[in-house]
Amino acid sequence: MAKTVITVRDISKSFGNIQAVRDLSFAVEAGSCFGFLGPNGAGKTTVMKMIYGKCARDKDCGSLMDIFGYDPAENELAIKYISGVVQQENNLDDELNVIQNLMIYSKFYNIPAKVAKKRIEYLLGFLELSEKADSKIKDLSGGMKMNNSYSITFLYFVSRRHEDERKKKAGPFRPGLWCSALRIYLGKSSSATSATLRSPYIAR
Repeated sequence: MAKTVITVRDISKSFGNIQAVRDLSFAVEAGSCFGFLGPNGAGKTTVMKMIYGKCARDKDCGSLMDIFGYDPAENELAIKYISGVVQQENNLDDELNVIQNLMIYSKFYNIPAKVAKKRIEYLLGFLELSEKADSKIKDLSGGMKMNNSYSITFLYFVSRRHEDERKKKAGPFRPGLWCSALRIYLGKSSSATSATLRSPYIAR
């Protein structure tokens, strides 16, 4: 039985008189892909922000949040350090090229430059961005920008002992196959967990 790595129980969040989330509970197992499905305004983004500490849950709801052993109310930075978040809008620097953007983010994770360069080379190949390595972000297509955002998210989680095996197994990356690609990339035995957000009318 897989280990439970995220436990959320009875959380709520209000913004003034508007209750965005009410008494929500769920659990996520290690190595799984977990998604929130709901219309705009259902609270999907609010829940994700509570998970990684960007948004504080209501204090008077008697709730529990255990995110890989941490409570976001007390250990926000610890959770962010082991998390990768792909925003709906990219947060890349348009005036820098693909490699420069990745090198900047590698410093946030305290990855040595020599190690970061090897990981970036692998990631660009995996996400089919090798030919665009020296291109500025503003010159990329929307899909390529999103793949670059994925590469930033993956940057911390690359395992060198898995690289050779992943190169043999990993086919072309397609965002529509997000969960399956993530499992191939990180390995089926990995404790990494993915959460995705979708509104019904844009689900594919």
